[in-house]
Amino acid sequence: MNIRASSDLICDHLTQSSFQKEADEVSQLTDVVLNETASMGERQDAAKQLISRCHVKWLGDYFIVGVSYDQWLKLLTQLSKLLSKV
Repeated sequence: MNIRASSDLICDHLTQSSFQKEADEVSQLTDVVLNETASMGERQDAAKQLISRCHVKWLGDYFIVGVSYDQWLKLLTQLSKLLSKV
């Protein structure tokens, strides 16, 4: 799975669980990370912000409908690992 697919899946789960603001933030930051016309500094800053949100004490603390806690953490960890390569 790539950054966009992983981010979209997380956003879908957040939206279905009524966390629209958080889904919008993740989507917006992902757009910056993948924007090849943005400076490398902007892209890396957005990646760092997304990695912070993937922490167990941030988005990991949310109750996501239809997804087990372990599955949710796995999705967040997967995105975090992909972003660490930016």
